[in-house]
Amino acid sequence: MSLVKGGGDRGNFVEVSCVPASDFKTEIDALIAAKTQVTGKLVTLSLGVNYEVDSADAGDIPDGKIIDYEKTASTYRLTVRLFSYVDAFSVRHTPTNIVNLYYGTGTMALGDAVKVNGSAYISVVDAGTGSAGDGWGIVIAKDVPASTFVDVLF
Repeated sequence: MSLVKGGGDRGNFVEVSCVPASDFKTEIDALIAAKTQVTGKLVTLSLGVNYEVDSADAGDIPDGKIIDYEKTASTYRLTVRLFSYVDAFSVRHTPTNIVNLYYGTGTMALGDAVKVNGSAYISVVDAGTGSAGDGWGIVIAKDVPASTFVDVLF
């Protein structure tokens, strides 16, 4: 008997709750009105706000796909299975986890890569704009669950 392959996703996944960018919300509204399936749509991380995604355009390398969604009062909560991200140095990676880290003082923005801050080894800072290897990961949410903390996708 041979081993049957295919027929569904397999492996370990990074699945996150995301919000659509405003133009993507409009697209989802139109899909639902036309009774077209929303799940399975490919997305890219847009990082306009915490955990924001946008629809993938033709020719894009997708960062994930919608596996579930629900309507909220003003937008949608999308469950996205991530399989790619581009870091601050324009290098594409496969995500393995999300870690909440303390950044304390200084500036931190969505899309930043991080590196250790100071000799106490308890916080991170923006890795800057140097060559690849100066930092790692990508900040996908800032000030969660409270100010001075970031969620970093690694």
